Amino acid sequence: MSGRAADVRLQVTANTGAPGGQIAEFQIFGTPAPNPDLTITGLTSSPASPVETDDVRLSATVRNAGSTGSAATSVTFYAGDTKVGTAAVGALAAGASATVSADIGAREAGTYELSAKVDEDGEVPEQNEANNTATGTLTVRPVDTADLIASPSPGRRATRRRAAR
Repeated sequence: MSGRAADVRLQVTANTGAPGGQIAEFQIFGTPAPNPDLTITGLTSSPASPVETDDVRLSATVRNAGSTGSAATSVTFYAGDTKVGTAAVGALAAGASATVSADIGAREAGTYELSAKVDEDGEVPEQNEANNTATGTLTVRPVDTADLIASPSPGRRATRRRAAR
């Protein structure tokens, strides 16, 4: 992993209580080093209103809101807690965006909470690691079917045959 950072050193020189140093609070003030900041600005599905026999494709728009370029990474797509796909994201210059997609196949009828996470493994050092996820909902409808009821043909009577004993 590469990136820019500043050194911070904390040194305890005395302790009046227990052996070893004790710290109750520790704050750092300053400006973050220039780094990328990957965010997901859009999460969509296609088709927009699928039925359970449709193959579904999820797409996410990744934006580098940081002040320097980003290395290549990936987006992971989830339906609920289940990982359903990944897509590669190429290197992005500061301010650039790219849309990536993953086919997740047909889904059973129901409503799914979707999420897309960019750089889930933390390979790209960023200004803000807490803004890498977008959420949405996917509703899959049952296939429309006809309710067929058997009836005798016009002019014919329905007959029941006895099974031979």
